[in-house]
Amino acid sequence: MTYISRLERAFESCAGLHGIPPNAFQLMYQQLAYSEQSTEYYEIEYALWDMLKENYTTARVLFVQQLKTVKKASSLVENLNGRIRKYMDVKRVVPTGFFTLMKVYFNMRKYKRSRCCERVGKSPLELLTGEPHAEFLDALGYC
Repeated sequence: MTYISRLERAFESCAGLHGIPPNAFQLMYQQLAYSEQSTEYYEIEYALWDMLKENYTTARVLFVQQLKTVKKASSLVENLNGRIRKYMDVKRVVPTGFFTLMKVYFNMRKYKRSRCCERVGKSPLELLTGEPHAEFLDALGYC
């Protein structure tokens, strides 16, 4: 979900350029979670009006533009869903600790093939740290 941090940086940059309080964009983003008929939506709307006054319309336009520029790719989520789908067929519920174990496993598993030749035979952890590490089961204490 790196798009959230990219979106926050875009909001901060845009707010600085146009003299808009940075938390105005944050409030607008929070407002997206509520229905237009809800009281929470209107509470945020009133807060935005008080905060922005005559800059309200400009801020809304800039907010929508910033939302359109940041790409929200679901490829990472789809990758994870594809990997756990076979486990979900066996078990109906996947415990939270299982996700942590999968994260460690996939970060320690060595690539058998890759578009980049330098990645073959190395794990994501090795590529990140530049140092070799123990095999997955050895790291867990199963020698």
